[in-house]
Amino acid sequence: MKNFVMCAAALCVASGAMAGLIDVRTGPGGGTHTQDGLLGANEFGAGNSQSYTGAGTGFGGTLGNGSIYMDSDASNLYVGYQAGNALNDLVVIYLNTSNSGGFTSSTQMDDASDGGRARSSDMMSQGTASWAISAQYTFVIGNFGAVLFGLNGNGSAHTFLMYDGTYTGNGAGFREYSISLASINALSSRSYIDWFSIYTSDSGYMSNESISVQGFNAGGNLEFNNGGNNLVIENYNRYQVPTPGALALAGLGGLMAGRRRR
Repeated sequence: MKNFVMCAAALCVASGAMAGLIDVRTGPGGGTHTQDGLLGANEFGAGNSQSYTGAGTGFGGTLGNGSIYMDSDASNLYVGYQAGNALNDLVVIYLNTSNSGGFTSSTQMDDASDGGRARSSDMMSQGTASWAISAQYTFVIGNFGAVLFGLNGNGSAHTFLMYDGTYTGNGAGFREYSISLASINALSSRSYIDWFSIYTSDSGYMSNESISVQGFNAGGNLEFNNGGNNLVIENYNRYQVPTPGALALAGLGGLMAGRRRR
């Protein structure tokens, strides 16, 4: 049975708790989501508390010193990303959205037809990696914008699902995106999304940066093949998606509270 650990990333580093579920956030934040490149007040929960951090500074801290935010409504998952440095490479977010399907190892996928697809298949170009969740999708953020893929096994191309070119260039400003919950099969069999993110180059030279915190953050960059060793990614985060019924109740509660105040 897996040992689930729920804590803030900084606490996990301090305590040495390094296996399983690291951090959980629950929506909705209640803010108005507009793709304006600004992190509005309470846009991702009270005080924008629906945020996740990681570690590692091998590529300058673009991901390791950055933050990923998540929120949702009845139709969409909202993802915010605050880079910790210039975005010269690829932030790859692996998403496990349902109880069936998905992949747990780079040996199960081989689409390398472009940089985003290749690094979704294998985060290192000459090495192998395995991870604790069964990922069905990747969301890849780079200086070209962001793209969503549905993952497919060896011999098949990953399915292109969405491109967002709102933010291009390598600036370290805030970026925010909207992903249809239906497009990632969310809420089909459960009400949460498990995920982790790594930072790697088009060529597959991988940094030591990640969200959530991983055991490899304290070492050097993984480079092309992690010194010839299989990379094992043990830790992941969770975003708890409110069901439509829960969203409706929350809205009713807010309405009733407003009436009582008046």
